[in-house]
Amino acid sequence: MKMNSFRNLVALVALTLQTVVAGSNAFAGQAQASEVYVAPGGSDSNPGTLAQPLLTFEGARDKVRTLLGGAGDVTVYFRGGTYVFDATVILGPADSGSASQKVTFAAYPGETPVFSSLVRVTGWSVYDGNIMQAALPAGISHIRYLHDESESWLKRSSTSFFRPDFLSPYGGPEAEHWEPDAQQRKTYTTYPASFTFPDPSKATQYDLRAHMTAWHAQVLPISGVNTGTRRVDVSTPCHYSLVNGLDDIQTEVWILNALEGIDQPGEWAVLDGMVYLYPASGTDDIYAPKLQELIRIDGGGDGNTWAGTPVQEIHFNGITFTGTDYRISEANDVMAQHDWQMVDVAEGLLRFRNAASCSVTSCVFTKAGSDAVRLDRYAQDIAMDNCQLSFLGKGGNGNRFPERC
Repeated sequence: MKMNSFRNLVALVALTLQTVVAGSNAFAGQAQASEVYVAPGGSDSNPGTLAQPLLTFEGARDKVRTLLGGAGDVTVYFRGGTYVFDATVILGPADSGSASQKVTFAAYPGETPVFSSLVRVTGWSVYDGNIMQAALPAGISHIRYLHDESESWLKRSSTSFFRPDFLSPYGGPEAEHWEPDAQQRKTYTTYPASFTFPDPSKATQYDLRAHMTAWHAQVLPISGVNTGTRRVDVSTPCHYSLVNGLDDIQTEVWILNALEGIDQPGEWAVLDGMVYLYPASGTDDIYAPKLQELIRIDGGGDGNTWAGTPVQEIHFNGITFTGTDYRISEANDVMAQHDWQMVDVAEGLLRFRNAASCSVTSCVFTKAGSDAVRLDRYAQDIAMDNCQLSFLGKGGNGNRFPERC
C-alpha cells in the first residue's frame, strides 16, 4: 500500500513537471507586448518606463522604432497633461506597424493627454477703447485662428457684406463658370460706392470671404486694392466668378481681418505681427497656434500613380487634439469639388497620407482652425470610431483624394 502511494506521488510530480515545461515553452513562443510611457515631467533621455517616462511624442516615436521589426504589439501611454508640438511630427515607413505588431498611441487609463501647437499670447495693453493689443509669440508671423481657453470660439473680424458691383451677363457666378471671357473675373471683384473699404494700406493682410451659391463659400487672400476703381484682387482664383447675379442667393462678400471689423466681444485681427482683440473673457488665456498640421502618418511618395507601400497599423486612442491654424487656399492648390477643400496639403490635427489599416478611437478634436482628421492620396481602411468633434475651422473628417481611397 505504501509502495503504491509512493509510485502515485512520483507520477504526479512527473506530470506536474511536464505541464510546467510545456507551459513555459508555449509562453516562450508567444509574442511579448511592449509598453512605452510619456509624461509632461519626463525626459527623452529616460528609458520610457512608467517610473522614468519620456517627454515628447518625438521621443516616443524614436523609442518605438527600436521595438519594431518583430512581433508583439507596442503601446505608447501618454500621461495626463499638455504636449506642445513645435513642428509637425511625421510617422513614416520607419514607424509602420504590421499585422503582427500594431503600434498604438494611447491615453494612460483615467487620464487626458492633450496634443497642441498653442503658444500663449502675453504682454497685453490697451489699443483703443475695448480693443487690446499684444505681439504674436516669437516665431509666429501670422495666424487665422486665435484660441481662448475660456471660450468656444473667437470670431475673426469682418466688415459688413457687400454685393459685387458687377452683374454677370450670364445670370450669375455659376452660370458663367465655364465661359472663357469670365475666367478673369475669378481673380477680382469690385465693391459698390456705398461700401467703405478698410485701411487700404493693410489690404494684403486681409482676406476676402465670398458666398456665391447655397453650397459654396470661399476664403481668399487679398493681393491688392484700387480704391479709385473699387477693385479688389485676390492671389488665389475663386472657384466661381466674383460677380453678382440674378440667382435666388446673390453673391455676398466680406473683408476679413481689418481693425475696422472689430466691434463685438470675441472679435480679433492680426496685423503687422500684432494681435488686436476685443476680449470676451479677458486676455489671460489667449493662445496662438504654431502649426497647421500636427501629426502626419505618411508613406511618402507623390502623384496619382503612386504605388508604394503604405504606412500601416498605427492607432490612436483616447487623445485630445487641439490648437492648429487655418490654412487658406493658395494659387497652386489642387481643389476638391466646388473648392470645398484642397487636395494633399499639409493641414489637419491628424492626417493620413498613403496609409492603410489605421484607426482613431475615442479621441477628441476640438477648437482648431484646421480639419480634425484628413485622408489624403492613398488612404484605405482608416477607421474613426467614438470620437468627439467640435469648434473646428474646417471639416471633421476630410477626405481629400484624387484616386484610390
